[in-house]
Amino acid sequence: MQRAEARRLLARRGVRLGASMSGLDDRVRELISRSSTFALPNKKAAYELTHIVFYLSEYGARDPDLPFAAVLSLEYAGLVAFLEQNIDLLSEVCVALRHAGFAPNEIWEDAIREYVSTAQLDTSEDASLNDNYHTYLVAAWAVAVMGAQESGPAIPPSRCAFLAGHTAPGALRSLSTTLMTLGGARLSDWSKMRDVVLDALPPQDANLVQLAEHSSPAFRGFFEIFARAPKGNRPRQPLH
Repeated sequence: MQRAEARRLLARRGVRLGASMSGLDDRVRELISRSSTFALPNKKAAYELTHIVFYLSEYGARDPDLPFAAVLSLEYAGLVAFLEQNIDLLSEVCVALRHAGFAPNEIWEDAIREYVSTAQLDTSEDASLNDNYHTYLVAAWAVAVMGAQESGPAIPPSRCAFLAGHTAPGALRSLSTTLMTLGGARLSDWSKMRDVVLDALPPQDANLVQLAEHSSPAFRGFFEIFARAPKGNRPRQPLH
């Protein structure tokens, strides 16, 4: 629901938004500008982030006026989603970035387009309704927002189930496990940890981590937080 429509509906019921609401948008922007929150796996926080941007932008109708730190929050949430290959969340992050006036990295959007183009429908009578409809619809929305041509399978008027499209195996768990096994040798400086981490990961996971590294200029700052290195192993200055 867009803000103007919401105001009209409230007005019909005699509700007027007073001065006490005037600073709400700024308080919400301050909330989503706590970037470090979104560099760690927390789906609830990440979806709240994207939905806040949807509301602030009125789903692309206006500039949400995000501070740099809030855009950084989206980058961090996108990196977590990409490493996990959570196409649902990654799609929301990409839509939110575009609503905020930023073009997401093509590596992220390529993954979304591939998911949509390889998704299939099950129209059999015994098709399970425990399907991937939400991921498909959000990914198709992201594809439409980016102006791509991939439309996915035609949705029939009859019952159908949405089968998952192709995604790469996620590397988020193995990356976390690898970092934890390093114990006190774990550093938050990606330039010093890169070879150690990539050598310790299975090849397919290492490849995905390298894709993530190239997908965002915020990766170094993301890793600094994600690594959760012992306090003495953290740099004094952020690596953003």
